[in-house]
Amino acid sequence: MARSKEKIISVRDVLFLIILVTISTIALAPILLTDGSINNGDFQTLLKGSDYFKLWRYSWNDFGSYSAFENLPRIVFAIITTVFSSEVISKMMILSGFILASLSMYFSIKMLFKDKINSKDEIFLQISSFIASLYYAFNVWSFYRISHWFIWIGYAILPIFFVSIIYSFKNPKKWKYTFVVVLIWSFASMSPHMIVFFGLILITIFLAVILNSNNKKQNLFTLFLIVFLYLLMNLYWIYPYILSLRSVAVSPAHTVTADAVQMLSRDNGFLNVFRLIENWWSPKIANPIPLKDSFLYYIWLPTSYFIPILAFLSIIFIKKCRYILFFLFLAITGIFLTMGSKASLNIYTSLVFYIPIISPKFGWLFRDPDKWGFLVAFAYSFLIAITSFEILKVLEKAKFKKVLLIGFLVLILGSIFIYSY
Repeated sequence: MARSKEKIISVRDVLFLIILVTISTIALAPILLTDGSINNGDFQTLLKGSDYFKLWRYSWNDFGSYSAFENLPRIVFAIITTVFSSEVISKMMILSGFILASLSMYFSIKMLFKDKINSKDEIFLQISSFIASLYYAFNVWSFYRISHWFIWIGYAILPIFFVSIIYSFKNPKKWKYTFVVVLIWSFASMSPHMIVFFGLILITIFLAVILNSNNKKQNLFTLFLIVFLYLLMNLYWIYPYILSLRSVAVSPAHTVTADAVQMLSRDNGFLNVFRLIENWWSPKIANPIPLKDSFLYYIWLPTSYFIPILAFLSIIFIKKCRYILFFLFLAITGIFLTMGSKASLNIYTSLVFYIPIISPKFGWLFRDPDKWGFLVAFAYSFLIAITSFEILKVLEKAKFKKVLLIGFLVLILGSIFIYSY
């Protein structure tokens, strides 16, 4: 196809971005207009900037602890806590999560596909990016993880991380992409989970790239450079953590057992995970399923299936886009891991307890299978964008195209709003 000659950011892009920010602000208005700070999850553990630096000095002197491991990477966040009140900070944190998630997904889809479409199809790419951005920010899993803000913010910036990795391998001589990867990974490291999850995604993309690459040495060097710079930039918390691991496994005060994994997987059946509504145990989140005797339930039920089905329909267009196979792999892998013991107790508990090197030190990171749901939401968003783009192209050539295009947009946007409501 001819290469698009339009700029990365056009007037329509600005319009879509304004709409995304407006939707996030309106959706959060009840929280933003309520007096008081948020006292739940990561919001109640915010430290003042001076406390972070005291913790840093303590960790280097006494070789760390779980508290230090979890909080030291958050020094990059410390400057905000010294400027604003806890009320302002907590509300800014929530708003930033939705805005970052929607904008990062929008730009990531644009960056990934901008050179693969004709300029006349640019509008369809923008609409598809907008649709995927709404789903990525406002899916049920995203709402579940607001209280785990540092995990959630890593999820929000994951699309930019993903596209930056691809660009760094495609353009190994342009080190700016490598630095962007390192910076984003470092920022996401405010959550211990995202340290590992982002690393696994980096390795997965590297393996996918190197299988189809004619320049394997350069790809290996790029991977080495990313890992080396990441370790160097994060030495301030990695070094005391490594010292502490010599004597004891640094982990939270959770009892990680097979029974705990089974309990946390209680509602992780395939259909629930397929729709990302499986997290039953969070005490601050209401049941996402409307009451069965309500009219809303009969509208909500088909929309909850429509979105993931639309994502998997992308397989129809696999010959037109080689990325589809990769995202389908991520979605299926994410579904399997999120099911936890419901998929296979033996396999999942092996991940938590029995993998050499990883399990003894990091097995606690995989205690809650629902945390893998970010992979499902991430893959679905890209697949929805691809499917929507191809459907919009087909409808544009059909009779009564305006009616069909409007009908499709109402259907998919309505489904996302009802599913998330």
